[in-house]
Amino acid sequence: MSDTNSNQKQSLLNPLDELRLQQQQQQQQENNTLGSNSQYHINIDDVNVISSTTDPLQSSPVHDQSMSDIINPTRSTVYIIILTIVVGALQLAWSTEFSEGTPFLLSLGISKQVLALIWIAGPISGAIGQPIIGIYSDQCNSPWGRRRPFIMGGCIATSLSLIYLSHSTSLIGIFVSSTYTQDQINKITVPFAALGVYVLDFSIASIQAACRALIVDCVPTNQQQIANAWAARMIGSFNIVGFWIGTLNLVDDFSFLGDTQFKNLSIIVSTTMFSLTLFSCLYIKERDPRTDISIINEKKRQIKKLRELGIENTSNFWQLCKSLYLQTYHSVKKLPPQVKIVCYAEFFAWIGYFPMLFYTTTYVGELYLFEKGYTDPDNLPPDSKQQLLDESTRRGTCLLYTSDAADD
Repeated sequence: MSDTNSNQKQSLLNPLDELRLQQQQQQQQENNTLGSNSQYHINIDDVNVISSTTDPLQSSPVHDQSMSDIINPTRSTVYIIILTIVVGALQLAWSTEFSEGTPFLLSLGISKQVLALIWIAGPISGAIGQPIIGIYSDQCNSPWGRRRPFIMGGCIATSLSLIYLSHSTSLIGIFVSSTYTQDQINKITVPFAALGVYVLDFSIASIQAACRALIVDCVPTNQQQIANAWAARMIGSFNIVGFWIGTLNLVDDFSFLGDTQFKNLSIIVSTTMFSLTLFSCLYIKERDPRTDISIINEKKRQIKKLRELGIENTSNFWQLCKSLYLQTYHSVKKLPPQVKIVCYAEFFAWIGYFPMLFYTTTYVGELYLFEKGYTDPDNLPPDSKQQLLDESTRRGTCLLYTSDAADD
């Protein structure tokens, strides 16, 4: 009779509860066979899961992945959209930098040859900044989660650096003598603007690294492709929105935000990006890295792997850089030939794609000025110079907008 009641109760369980029950029974058998010395209690969706192992270092990645799938139930489309909206909101900052960055820096008197040294900040932040942020977020023990602190920190830094960059000439003008001409102020602004670009790119890299990891952490394995597909949709959609906003005459519509297109656009984009990112981070909940058994086991395996590479402590920054180099070196050595070919293709593709992103608005803008009879952008009439530069930049942004809309 008791067996019948037990079977009836089990039949009423939903698939997730059955999976949880099977996990508990499996680990109970391991306890009986191996004899466990420790117990880890975690609370997931108000369900206590008890995992016992003789040594967390021996827990396999497959075992931890099954634990992760139990913790992460099947996610709704609304949940995935809110999760990936951060990736899209970030594209607003990218589109602003692509469309307005080069014309602004050239207006300060920087040559196009020197400009390339400033835009190298993007590749450097991607090659160095993102892996370092990834390592730090893996080790994070914040009760708010491992990824969200870096997402919000990067969002705040991105917003502030974008506003700082667009207002840099005005800020420098406050601290210099009133006898300085605008050209003199522009020359003084150059190193501060270059610093703003580097801070902006490394801040963006922080969000990118943490966002990708958050998708992996919060979505079960069978929905990873769906989540990545939504992330791609967000990137394309918000790129279109960002470039479309850049085609509008914001100085006339939002004159209270600033006297240039770049100032207006930076404030609108920063406010929108911060609001969407904050909403997503408040809605999406992460597991507590201090108590979650799968995260604890993952960290212990990482420590073991680093010890095999001769690294005992990654809390030191230089040890962390050494860890990054060694892990990258060993990973590259183990890449299959097919994957290496893909990496080579990506490498050479970006050599052509990257200049197009940053110089399109300038090229189209100069063509527009040439049609207006201004053969030299440096010799525009002072009284209408800013208006002509803003209009030429909007024409270049319009090309990026139509190109992105056609691709999507």
